This record gives sequence, structure tokens and C-alpha cells, in this order.
Amino acid sequence: VGDREISIKPIRKDKKRQVQALITFNTKEMIHRLSHITHTPLKDVSEYLTNYVANDVHTLETLSKYFKRGVQIDNTFYNGNPSNRGISKRISVETDIISIKFMQRDYDKIAAIAYGLDLTPTRTTAVLLELASQNIRAVNEYVYLNMVSELTDTQMKDLRKVLSYVNRNNKSNST
Repeated sequence: VGDREISIKPIRKDKKRQVQALITFNTKEMIHRLSHITHTPLKDVSEYLTNYVANDVHTLETLSKYFKRGVQIDNTFYNGNPSNRGISKRISVETDIISIKFMQRDYDKIAAIAYGLDLTPTRTTAVLLELASQNIRAVNEYVYLNMVSELTDTQMKDLRKVLSYVNRNNKSNST
């Protein structure tokens, strides 16, 4: 009884980290429509869009205005300033939870952005998804990458709704 060996199971290299982000209802509806149009799971759409904006130079430049701490993301160092205006930690409109699993390297990048913003990785994921819902390039690229067949009339109608939502948000935030 005294000489039992305890075996420690090695950690998988492709282990994923789960994040449950609180996003606006409109953003979740847009992600649902993209999922329906492309016949891909909701988690895959959310993961792709989050990673797209987390790796987008323009998005990181936009977010860098809010960095409260200096942080290195890839090969770029972003200076933070504690007096920078922060991103709200609360959302005042109707929200819903979305569950996403990220590869460890993607989660680490989100955590680095979160550190710079002085937010949690969960809240940062929500911010990145909100930015993705306004990024027409992210939505277009996802649709084109995942289209396996011709769109049906219903799918085309849903796609138009998604693109009009993205364009409407993009115009309202650029003014």
C-alpha cells in the first residue's frame, strides 16, 4: 500500500480552453445566421471571427488606444497608459452567452490583449466578437472560405441580412 506510483496524465498539445463570453443579442443573431448560411457550428464561426480580429493589425491598432498596460502581441509592442479610457466592463443592452473553445495559442493571444486592456479574457473575447460583427472583411472571408455549395434563396436572404447588419454597424462606428 505504501509504494504506489501515481501516474500523471500528460496534457494534450491540442487542448482547447473554453470561454463563455457575454455578447449583445444582435451580434449573437448575426453569428447564428452565418452559422446557418455556411452549415458550420456556432462555436466554429465564433472562434474564427474572434481569431480573425485578434490577428488583424487594424483592429489591434484600434484597441491600442484603450491599452492600460504595455503588451507585446506577436512582434509588435503596444504602449499602455493607465490614464487611457477603458472599455466598459458592463454591457447595457440585451445580451446572451456564447461558448467558444480556443486552441491554447489563440487563448494566449486573447489573454495578452486582455492584459493590455485590463480586462478578463472572457470580456476581451466579447469585445473582439463585437468588433468582428463590424468587420466586413472578416464576415466576407468566413463566408467565402466555408461555402461548399450554391446558396439557396433562404440562405442568400440570410446572408443579405448579415451583411446589412455588418454594414450598418460599420457605418455607425466610423462616423
